[in-house]
Amino acid sequence: MSIINNEVPNNKILLKRITVDSNDKEQVENFNKNFITNHVFNQKVEVILPIKKGANEDEDDNEVDKKSQPKQKTKGSLLSQASSSYLLVEGELTSYFQEQSITPLPSSMSQNNNNNNNNNNPLGINTKQLYYQIETTLDLLLSHEFIDKYIKNGGFYAISQLNFIDSGNVVAFLPNSKIILNVEKETYQELGLVGKASVFRNLQRYIITLDTTSKEFQRGSKSYTRLIWALKDRLSSINLICFYQKSDSNQLQSIDFPQGVKVKPLYNQPTQQIIKLRLPTLNIINDNLNLNDNNNNNNNNNNDIKMIYNDFINEWIEVLGFASLGVNLDQVKDFEIGNSLLSQCPFPIKCFKATQKGLISNSFILELIEKIKSMISKGFIEYGVLNIYGFADTPISWNSIEHNYLYGGENDQSLLILPNNKFISSNLIGTYDYYC
Repeated sequence: MSIINNEVPNNKILLKRITVDSNDKEQVENFNKNFITNHVFNQKVEVILPIKKGANEDEDDNEVDKKSQPKQKTKGSLLSQASSSYLLVEGELTSYFQEQSITPLPSSMSQNNNNNNNNNNPLGINTKQLYYQIETTLDLLLSHEFIDKYIKNGGFYAISQLNFIDSGNVVAFLPNSKIILNVEKETYQELGLVGKASVFRNLQRYIITLDTTSKEFQRGSKSYTRLIWALKDRLSSINLICFYQKSDSNQLQSIDFPQGVKVKPLYNQPTQQIIKLRLPTLNIINDNLNLNDNNNNNNNNNNDIKMIYNDFINEWIEVLGFASLGVNLDQVKDFEIGNSLLSQCPFPIKCFKATQKGLISNSFILELIEKIKSMISKGFIEYGVLNIYGFADTPISWNSIEHNYLYGGENDQSLLILPNNKFISSNLIGTYDYYC
């Protein structure tokens, strides 16, 4: 794996290249851990797939239809875009980006979700993209019953909302049974819990880490009693979004919240569309990154190679930004922008573009990666782009490292998926963050 770090104004972009042998279990596990699952909280995922032209498609399809505008799709079929290639891609991905609906909860459950000991889904709905929005005091989520059922064994994800990492108190429940509180100095003093000063705002903010598997959480212990008192008496209620996923399942599980927790079940919000975008072909990408040169791994320390990579990072991120916004700039502006990669893509090509927004599980992202790899091998698409967006006000970013906010709270990733199990990862890291 080769890594190049590129400093840009107010943030950093880290580019990583790797080839993964899909038959090597250890390589696959390392890739999943180092590229996907070490980033716990994702608020949006976006796929952009340049579709290969089918044999029955018009040869002049590359001409720009300036009158046509992309139509947003959130459910149903894209049959109006009739074309064998498009339909094949749609057939592969529509189930991942269909709008879901939730049967209204009984009023008693919507207010406090009274204890329901039935392990089956009490809502009778598909929970693959289900998460919960809750309002509660933290002491309710730290009852022994809730800890034993959902937190201690791992798989409970939760992150606070409506509070800011640089001017408020934020909380995160990690799937490793730990809880992170990033709090202001006044709150830290009132709680009286053991923590450490923030790396970024020393003596102004403090980090408290609670391990629910430690002896401090044993029933009847003085430390647990003191903790519950502090959280109940000294910390106001908070809003969180959360889900629960067992380690041996790709499905999100329903949650029985304690009495007093206000609960609202939600689905991630999907979109999908066929749209023309100015994106480079696979040949252009290979030429820019010398991916066809078998000896390029020996030249990673060459300054010329690093300069080429740095130029590619900046231009590729800019091109992806336009694509993500659905913007096709007129060619006359290419010189003004000065993006050589964009100038190599004079004609828009048809792409499948889709998003899910809410609280996205890493298992869903891994499923998308496998689906994109499958479509590349089947010849439906040239390559795939997977953009993953983190929360600006999360207390942690990659590898559970402390996150903070200066000009922006970026902790995003763009994964370029190429044939032959090659990946290019571009990580956008905020000024106050670091990555290891």
